Order: sequence, then structure tokens, then C-alpha cells
Amino acid sequence: MRLADIMLRADERVEWIMGYPEDFQQILCDMLAAHGITDSHAREAVVVSRGDITAHYEEFESARTYWSHEDHERVAAYTKNYMNGAVFPPLIAEAAGTFLIDGYHRLCMYSDVGDTEADFIYLNRQPMEIVDAERELSGGAGLSEMRV
Repeated sequence: MRLADIMLRADERVEWIMGYPEDFQQILCDMLAAHGITDSHAREAVVVSRGDITAHYEEFESARTYWSHEDHERVAAYTKNYMNGAVFPPLIAEAAGTFLIDGYHRLCMYSDVGDTEADFIYLNRQPMEIVDAERELSGGAGLSEMRV
């Protein structure tokens, strides 16, 4: 499947992986590789969707009962930074409504501030091959020159 073959919904966008923090880039590349997306060019961009976090509340409430003091401190720091305008990487799940693969601390932060939606990377919505889809994405600029 190519990016040109994926019809983006109104709540979806393409983002460059290089724009994320380095540790998140590595986590995301590992997740994509586990789902058969191994070509380095195919891991340059991902489809990001807006998703409902309330579907994950029971899941994360169960997980956070085992959290350490450091986990709670991390959420408090995330919350402070978020309230001051910081932007965090998307949560990662296999598909909408499935268990989170990455992002429990961020999910907790969003819950604590009262958000009900967040950005998600759903691994089942990722293109297997990213190609220069000039007509669909950039009006002729090519992916390597496009700024999302």
C-alpha cells in the first residue's frame, strides 16, 4: 500500500517522524517494524489521527495501580508542561479502540486535565510504502520538500 492509496479522513494528517523526540522516533520505528513496515523510506512519515481517549480509561486505571512514585511524578511534570503549551507525541495503538502500545503517562495526563481526545498513531492505518505522492499531498512539491 502506498500513501497515495490511503484516503485520509478529516481527522487525519501526515507527520514527519524526524519531528518527534529521538526516543519516540525509535519506539515508533520499532513498532512499525514489528508490523512489517521495515523500509527506512516508509518510516519517514506516519498518519496521525484524532482519537477518543475515554475508551482507554479503564485500561490505564488498571495499569496505573502498579505505578511507582516516579511514574506519578512524570505525569505531574507532563501536566505542568502541557498546561504551559508543550506538545507531546501521539499515543500509539494497534487500531482505534484497542489497547495502547505506548503512551500511558500521556494518557493519564490528558485525563487529569479533562481532555477526551488526543492524537493517535494507529499502526493499522500506516502506509506500507511512502512515495512521492505529489498530487495528493503537496501540489507538486514532493514529500521531501513538503512541510506538514
